[in-house]
Amino acid sequence: MLCKLEKGDMYWRDSGISCKLICGSDLLQSFNTPNLWSDEHVINILDKHGVVCIKRKDFDVSHLMDNHPILSTRKSGVILVDSDVTNDVSSSLVRGLVQKGSSIKYLVPDEVIEYIQSNSLYLTPT
Repeated sequence: MLCKLEKGDMYWRDSGISCKLICGSDLLQSFNTPNLWSDEHVINILDKHGVVCIKRKDFDVSHLMDNHPILSTRKSGVILVDSDVTNDVSSSLVRGLVQKGSSIKYLVPDEVIEYIQSNSLYLTPT
């Protein structure tokens, strides 16, 4: 889909629809992880698409944004969302539990569990 958006597909350009990265603050923090995200990719995401970041408890997203060399100059590319419900389930947590052989039942829908199992996902650490 991002390829279609970047190529200027007429439907997307004229529809007012935008594509944003939706994530928890733990993923936003991964922008600081060396060799995980290139500066070019972070700039592209923020400038061309944007991020909707759901705040997680005990995580200071404002501090991260103020101190990250790219995020600090592109704050308008990030929409911060307060969660009314505490939800500490993250993709990192789910991957870690699957890698350890622990159950993820009740953390994700049954269809997600079936997909992970049928495609043998997250069996080895990344």
